[in-house]
Amino acid sequence: MKNRKGFTLIEIISVLVIFGILTAMAVPKYFSLQEGAKKKAAYSALTEGKTRILLHGAQMFLNTSSWPGGVEYTGTALGSDTGDFILSYAYSSPRFNLTATGKANTAVANATSVGTMKRPGL
Repeated sequence: MKNRKGFTLIEIISVLVIFGILTAMAVPKYFSLQEGAKKKAAYSALTEGKTRILLHGAQMFLNTSSWPGGVEYTGTALGSDTGDFILSYAYSSPRFNLTATGKANTAVANATSVGTMKRPGL
């Protein structure tokens, strides 16, 4: 009897109960981290859209020595695809309204971020 090796049933059940409690606490935190990551990814796509506006304006300024008007910032000139997000631009003088929307069938399908920025050169 002294040389018996292994765990008793009570020890195994105790470990399973502890694992269950730890899992019950970790799962909700995991899902909230996922939502936070989606929001940050949408914000990052929105920042890319703002960078595209600034880059397009700077290129036009270098070519023509004047800043382009708001209507010259088209989705065609700026591009709308950022990988998992689609960017949309709307100009209402003197501001741009930008929206980054997650593409369907991606990990960020329900993520959206909205922002504004002043037209460059003003």
